Amino acid sequence: MSSPVDVPGRTPPQDSSTISTSPNNFSFIDCTSPSNYNMHAMADALARQPDVPVPLIPGEVLEEVGEFPTGKGYLTNYRLIILYDSSRSSHSNSPVESIAIGNIDAIDSVPIDQLLILCKDARVIRVQTSSTVQACNWYKKLSSLATARPANTLFALTIAKRMEGRTDVDWCWQQAAPEYSFDEQALFTRWGMDPDYFNVVDYNDDYSICPSYPRNLMVPKGMDRREIESLRDYRMLGRIPAVVWHCPTNHVLLLRASQPRSALLNWRNDKDEKFLRLVTEYTSKKKGQENYGRIKIFDCRSYMAAVGNRIKGGGSEREENYSNMKLEYCNLPNIHNVRYTFVALRSLFNPPVDQSTFLSSLQATSWLNNIVSILSYSNKAAEQLEKGKNVLIHCSDGWDRTTQLVTLAKILVDPFYRTRAGLEELIRRDWIGYGHKFSDRNGITSTDNNERCPVFLQWLDALHQVHHKYPTCFEYSMAYLVKLAAHTSSGLFTSFSFNTVQEMETVFEKERVAPFPIWRMLNSDKCYENALYDRGAPGRLVAPDNMQTMRLWNEVYRCQEVASLLSAAPSLGEEEREKAAASAQAERDSATMERSMVKSRSSESIASTSESQNFTLASNQHSNPAYRAVESDEEADTRERRNTRTSLSSGIGEILEKNGGSNPSSSPSPDYKSQLDQDGLIRFIDTTQETARKKFAEYQESVMKKEETERQRMRSEMSDVSIRGVDDEPFTMEDIMSDASVVDEHEIVYTPKHVGTQMNATHCSICRHPFNFINAKLNCHSCGRAVCSRCSPHSYKETVDGVAKSRKACNECYSKMHSTPTPLTPATSHSSPSLHPSSSSSSSS
Repeated sequence: MSSPVDVPGRTPPQDSSTISTSPNNFSFIDCTSPSNYNMHAMADALARQPDVPVPLIPGEVLEEVGEFPTGKGYLTNYRLIILYDSSRSSHSNSPVESIAIGNIDAIDSVPIDQLLILCKDARVIRVQTSSTVQACNWYKKLSSLATARPANTLFALTIAKRMEGRTDVDWCWQQAAPEYSFDEQALFTRWGMDPDYFNVVDYNDDYSICPSYPRNLMVPKGMDRREIESLRDYRMLGRIPAVVWHCPTNHVLLLRASQPRSALLNWRNDKDEKFLRLVTEYTSKKKGQENYGRIKIFDCRSYMAAVGNRIKGGGSEREENYSNMKLEYCNLPNIHNVRYTFVALRSLFNPPVDQSTFLSSLQATSWLNNIVSILSYSNKAAEQLEKGKNVLIHCSDGWDRTTQLVTLAKILVDPFYRTRAGLEELIRRDWIGYGHKFSDRNGITSTDNNERCPVFLQWLDALHQVHHKYPTCFEYSMAYLVKLAAHTSSGLFTSFSFNTVQEMETVFEKERVAPFPIWRMLNSDKCYENALYDRGAPGRLVAPDNMQTMRLWNEVYRCQEVASLLSAAPSLGEEEREKAAASAQAERDSATMERSMVKSRSSESIASTSESQNFTLASNQHSNPAYRAVESDEEADTRERRNTRTSLSSGIGEILEKNGGSNPSSSPSPDYKSQLDQDGLIRFIDTTQETARKKFAEYQESVMKKEETERQRMRSEMSDVSIRGVDDEPFTMEDIMSDASVVDEHEIVYTPKHVGTQMNATHCSICRHPFNFINAKLNCHSCGRAVCSRCSPHSYKETVDGVAKSRKACNECYSKMHSTPTPLTPATSHSSPSLHPSSSSSSSS
C-alpha cells in the first residue's frame, strides 16, 4: 500500500498561490540556478545531503523540496519523487513513489481536499491535502506540468547534452545508432528479396514524396521515379504502398499504406494498380504457380467509416480495379474510441476500488475487447502470409492501427522480431521510421488534446498478451516491455518525443545535440533478457484472440503491488488510549495522521477486499491480501505481538496494525534506492526471471564444482600410483602417462580411420570370391572393407584405453602400416598365403 504522505511544493511566490509548506528547505534552489550550475558538483553535493536519499540522474535539477508530517517530496525538472518516512507512520508498504512529469496526463480535484494524479500508463495516485487552499494551489501547479511544452525544452535534449561523450553511467554506456538510421539495403539482403524484381531507391531523400516516410524505400523494379511520385497524390498524405517485410521461402510481401483517394466518384490510379499487380506477379513467378500471389487487403476501419471517408476524399480499393485482390474490413476502433476506453479503464483504479463490480466494469470499458480484435486480425494477416498471399494493411492515415497490425503480424511470423535486436528494429523502422505521431499521441509537445491516444501502449499490451502466452519464445523479458511502456511518455529519451523522422532530424540539427535513444539503456542491462528464452521455439505463433485468455497488464497499470486502500483514520478511543498510554503513545500519534497519498490497486485488486467493506481480524487475517502483504513486510518482528483493529471513517474501512510495545521511531529507515531503478523510476522486479537466473546460476555452479571435484579425484588417484624403476625411484605423472602408452613390438601405432564398414557384402572386395563357411567374411578394421580370410591374414595390436586389442587388417592396409611393405598375396592365387612372422600367432588364433 502506498504510504500516507503529503505533496511537496515549489518555491513560494509572492502572491497568494503559495504551495510550499517548508520554507526552510529552499536552500537547494540557489545552488541549482542555470547560470552557475555544474552537474557533477551538484550531484556530489546532493549525494551528501541527508534530505536527498535518492540520487539524481545526469541533467536532473532539484527545484523544490517539501517536508510533511508523513514524509518528504522532491520536484525536479524530470520527475516528482515522494519519499515516505516509516518512522512517522505505521503503514509503509510503498516507501517511495516516482512519477515522470511527462507521464502526468491530467489532475482531478474531487473531492475538494484531494488531488488525483492521472498518469498516461493508467496509474492513479491520490493526494490528501491539508486544506482546500493547498489543494487548489497544487491543482494549478500540477496542471501546468501536465501541459505540453516546446520541443526545444524537452528533458530528453537536456540529458542528451549531459550524456554526450560520457561512459561513466552504467545504465547508458551502450552506444546505439540514431533512431532514424537503419540500413534498408541490409534488410533487402536479409529478407532474401530478388534484385531482379525489387530494388532500394532514395526517391524520398528530401521527403518530397512523403514527409512521414523514411528516406529509402523498397519498390518494384518495373516502376520508375515518375510513377512512384504519381502515387503520392492518390494515397492520403502521400503514404504510398511500402514493403515492410518479405518471406524468403514463400516470397510473399507485407505492405502498408494509407487509404486511397477514391472519393465519391470512385477514382482510380493506374500506377497504384500497377504497383500491386507487380507484387502479385513477383510471387507467382517465384513459386511457379498461377494466382499463387493473390493479395489480401485489410482495411482497419469499419465499412461505414470507409464510406464516410469518401465524403472527405478518401475511401477504399475496389476489387474490380485490382487483379487477384480481396478486401476485408477489420472494424478496429479509431483513436477517439481508444482514448475513451483508456479513460474508462483508468477510472476503475480511482480509490476506493469497488471489488464487487470490478470485473463487470472492466468488461464495460472494452479495453480488452479492442486488444482481442487487434490480435485476431494480426492472426489473420499472419495466416494469409503463411498461405502464400501478399498482404496490404491500411487505415485512414496509416500510422496508428496500420502499424499495430503490421508489427504484430511480423512478430507472429518471423522469430527474428522476438529477439531484442529484432524488436529494436521493429520499433525504430515501423513505428518511428514510418511516422507514428508519438508527440501528438502522448501529448509531449502537442497541445491538441483531441490527438492524444495511447496507441503505442495499447500495442504493447497486445504484445504482452502474446508474450504471456509464449514466455519462452521471446528473447526480451517482461521487464523490457514494462520499461518501454514507462518511457513512452516520460520524456527521458528522444525515441518517443517526435512525430516523424524529419521532425527529429530538424530538432537535433537546430539544438546541435546527438539523439539519446532508449536502446542505450535496454541494451546495457541483463535484466531485460529473458532467462527462459528457447532459441528453438516454433517459427509461427498464434496470438491469443479470445477473452478467456486475456489478462490485465498488472506490471504496468500498477508498478507497485499495494496491499489495501487506505484513507483518513480517526483517532483512537479515549478508553483505549488510556490503556495503551504507557506503551503506544507514538503509535497513537501516527494513527491520527493517516491522511496521505495512496495508490489504487489495478492488477491483483480483483482478488483483494474493497475499501467500502468492514473487516474483522477473525475472517481476514489469513484471507485478506492486505494483512498478508503487511505481514510480509514486518516478518522480522515478533508476530505474537501484533494485533489488528478495524476502524471506520466516512464509510471507508481500514485495517490498522499495531506493534505492541514497539517504538515506530526505532524501525529502520526504508532503502529508497532499492525501490528506484537507474532511470529514476519505480523498479520492476520479475520474480520469475530472478528465480530462473538464480536456478541457472546455481546449476552452472554445481556443474563447475562437480567438474573440479572430478579433476581433483583424478589427480589424487594418479598421485597415489608409484612405479618403481631399476633404481627404485618413483616416476613423475608424465612418466606414468608415458609408460601407460608403451606397446609391444608388434603393435602398430598408425591406424587410419575408415569411412564406413561394409556390413551386407556377399563377395570379397579384393578377390571378389563369394563368402562361405570356408572362406569366411571379415572386415578390415582399418578400411572397413569386407574381405575373405585369404585376403586378410594379418593382425595387429591397437591400444584402446590402455588395453592392447588385436585387430584384423587386409593386405593393402597392413602393408601401409609398415615402413617396409610386405608383398601382397595375388588376388588370383588360392594357395595358402605366407604369413608375416609377427602375425603368425595372431592369425592362427
